[in-house]
Amino acid sequence: MQVNRRALLGAAALGAGFRARAAGAEPAVATFAVKHPDGRETAYRVMGPSRGGDLRVVLFSHGANSTNTDYDLLWRPWAERGYLVIGPNHIDSGPVAQQRKMTPGALWVTRIDDAALPLRERAMFDAVAHGWGGRIDWARVCAAGHSFGAVVAQSLAGATLTNPGDHTPFDGRAPGIAACMTFSPPGPLPGFIPADAWKSVTAPSLLQTGDIDVLPGFVNDWKLRLTGFAGAPDRWTIVARGVNHYFGGLICRRRADAGAALPALDETARLSGAFLDAYLRGKGAALDMLSERAGLCDDGLLTFARAG
Repeated sequence: MQVNRRALLGAAALGAGFRARAAGAEPAVATFAVKHPDGRETAYRVMGPSRGGDLRVVLFSHGANSTNTDYDLLWRPWAERGYLVIGPNHIDSGPVAQQRKMTPGALWVTRIDDAALPLRERAMFDAVAHGWGGRIDWARVCAAGHSFGAVVAQSLAGATLTNPGDHTPFDGRAPGIAACMTFSPPGPLPGFIPADAWKSVTAPSLLQTGDIDVLPGFVNDWKLRLTGFAGAPDRWTIVARGVNHYFGGLICRRRADAGAALPALDETARLSGAFLDAYLRGKGAALDMLSERAGLCDDGLLTFARAG
């Protein structure tokens, strides 16, 4: 892909502008669009600490028909912890008419391309970070996502999948993925996600679901979301009590009256932040905290365990 110089300069200006307006520990945010060779356009949203510093990257893929603005209750704690969160608006966040023109396989390929683009076209994201007084270390990146976006993260981390359009083997593995976080992944799906898809993932991984995380006709038992996750080192699971696919409307399909699941979401953000510290920054204290918390297992909000 050819990077448009205007887009590059725009990203730098956005980074500098938001740094100037950010107050205290409030995360800084920048948005800009990237045009692909096929003519489609992807809007990217970047959130990071306004203080800059040495930054590690979290690539985040949103759920189907959602947007990159619907996950701030996860993004903000990560940004405040010193991470740069990058999320595209995939084509299924746009008009339904646009989506209907695409086959499932073609849509899937655009999602993977959107999520991996920052790893190929680093300059515009470096410009944003520089505007905030930061520098990105691209050596260790975390792939993350919710629902259909969780499958994108799995693919970037090396999961063995098949293209949902023609059911041929699909290799979406991206270089530099050192960790993977999946929120409500769907579990096995015939012709798309084999039951052993996780066997080829070697990166440390965190999986979150809830004990009422059911989508009738799609995922009828929340435990299916855990399929294939155990049996390897450095895999962690969060099962939140009384939490559905959307944390009661706090993420993805947001509701103004949401809030009952906020304590569980806050704890999920805290544990996932420690996971990032442990595996992207190599902080032993963070790994110790995760191990201690896994020893407690259930605190009334959620069950946290080390799989395998």
